[in-house]
Amino acid sequence: MSSPIFGSESSRFRATKREASKLEGELRVEKWRQEREGLPLPELRDVTIAEYGERWLRESASRLKVRTLWSYTGLFRLHVAPAFAQMKVAQLHRSHVKRLLVDKHELGLSKDTIRLIRATISAIYAAAIDDGVALINPATLPRRGKALGRSPKSDIRPLSELELSAFLMTAQKVDSAYYAFFLLLARGS
Repeated sequence: MSSPIFGSESSRFRATKREASKLEGELRVEKWRQEREGLPLPELRDVTIAEYGERWLRESASRLKVRTLWSYTGLFRLHVAPAFAQMKVAQLHRSHVKRLLVDKHELGLSKDTIRLIRATISAIYAAAIDDGVALINPATLPRRGKALGRSPKSDIRPLSELELSAFLMTAQKVDSAYYAFFLLLARGS
């Protein structure tokens, strides 16, 4: 039997031995990953952020302090759920979180409130990763130093002996109390 779209039955599924071995290997790796990491519960596969967040709040009630739960609940229902209500948990990306935080900043919310909104999303996604619903936590933003390709510690450079000597002599001329303090800092560590 032949079809203009698929060709004959015998030619439809023709693959080389190498392609078949590669596919078999990929399937084994995927099966191993699923066995190791576990599959998400069937009811969580297509869950929205609003649904998962409410579920997480209910499940977290017994292990969080009352004030923390109250804070997470308010921040989630007032800021997170309205912004991402119909989005699936697995679809949220860092760019969405950044945009939400920028929008909240532009609305005049304090830095602390914005930080707590991000912490709420991060806590929810930590549980989502444990449940196998999400692969990454979109609220963990990369550090600026790493984003620039350098570590923050690379900017720290101690004074050389010559520089330290010149600094201490200047401090001694200005005020001997400063000299003693700076000498203690330089030699004490």
